[in-house]
Amino acid sequence: MMNSIWSDSIKIQDFHSLIGDTKTDVLIIGGGMAGILCAYFFEQADVDYILLEKNRIGGGITKNTTAKITSQHGLIYHKMLKSIGINKTKMHLDANNLALDEYRKICKYIECDFEEKDNYIYSLDNRSAIKSELSALKKLNANAEFVSTIPLPFAIAGSIKFPKQAQFNPLKFIAGISKKENIFEHTEVKELAPYTAITETGKITAKHIIVATHFPFLNKH
Repeated sequence: MMNSIWSDSIKIQDFHSLIGDTKTDVLIIGGGMAGILCAYFFEQADVDYILLEKNRIGGGITKNTTAKITSQHGLIYHKMLKSIGINKTKMHLDANNLALDEYRKICKYIECDFEEKDNYIYSLDNRSAIKSELSALKKLNANAEFVSTIPLPFAIAGSIKFPKQAQFNPLKFIAGISKKENIFEHTEVKELAPYTAITETGKITAKHIIVATHFPFLNKH
């Protein structure tokens, strides 16, 4: 298997395993980007929490990410307008824009190769799909524009440009943001019960449990 292009960029600090029983207000299961960010905001708000990762933080989907931070993810907004209406679609766009702004704020204090970049989404042969998406974005007052050519070594039918999006090194980001977080690695959750997570070495009782794994880690309801 090929290594992640980010893996050799930095060594993330090791965290101890959790041994025995304990209690917390919030338990976060999963040490990828979503879990680490949950822990960050709980840390900022002085909330009692624990994060459990079965292997190493950032070692799953996060280390293989494209590392772009954008509000546009495929040709989705014209479909969302049809399926859930303008208000909920606008909420989705606003949430993405807010997340991008939060990354900007956090990355000011972390060496993670954060750069503002324009984002493009394009089609090779379906100009009407691009136009439909752009029409939806205009209804949402999104900061987006149509462009006919972009610096690619092949022709396109059209593209949508989202200015001032971003990219970064996700593992450098996690290495910087996780230093003071209450994290336990090599601690796999084997079973969930009401307000309880069970590992090989004990159980964690929590008022709230956040599952931040990419796929359901327990293959049952």
